[in-house]
Amino acid sequence: MRFLTLVGLACVCAGAGAEEIKVNPISQASVYTKIKYNWVNRWQHESGLSHTWASLGRWSVGSNLGYTQTYDDIWTKTGWTFGVTFIFKLDARYSLYSKASTAFLGAWKGEHGIRTTLYRGDGFTIGANTGYGHAIPFRSKDRPSWTIGVTLSVPLKELGIK
Repeated sequence: MRFLTLVGLACVCAGAGAEEIKVNPISQASVYTKIKYNWVNRWQHESGLSHTWASLGRWSVGSNLGYTQTYDDIWTKTGWTFGVTFIFKLDARYSLYSKASTAFLGAWKGEHGIRTTLYRGDGFTIGANTGYGHAIPFRSKDRPSWTIGVTLSVPLKELGIK
C-alpha cells in the first residue's frame, strides 16, 4: 500500500509541471444521491454532501459525508459513511478514482475504478461508476466486491445555499 502511495505521489509531482494548486471553497460542494450495487447481492442507496477540496492539473482530491441504506441488511449495514477520494481526469467525461471510506464504527474500505459523466447541465450532473472494493488492510479471504453505481448531484449554489 505504501508503494502505491509513493507511486501516486511521484506521478502527481511529475504531472504537475507548471500547474498551480487550485483550492475550492466549501460553497462549491454538492448534494448527492446514489444507487449502487456490489456484485455480492447488496443494493444500497447513499445520500449526502460531497466536495472537491483541491486540484492540480488532472489530479484532484475530495471527500464525502453521507448516509447509506443497505436494502438487504437494513439493521446492521445502514449508517453514516465518510470517504476521501483521489481522482485523475482522463478527459472531460471520464476519470479514474481511488477512494478510502469508513462507516465510523467499522473497518476502512478501499475502492478503485472509473467514473463517467452521463449528463451535465440544467443545474445538475448524472454520473456512473464501476470499481473494485476491498477491505483496508486487504484480506485475501474477503469476497470480491465489484460495484456499479449511478449518482445524481446538485451543487449547493443551485439550491440557493451560498
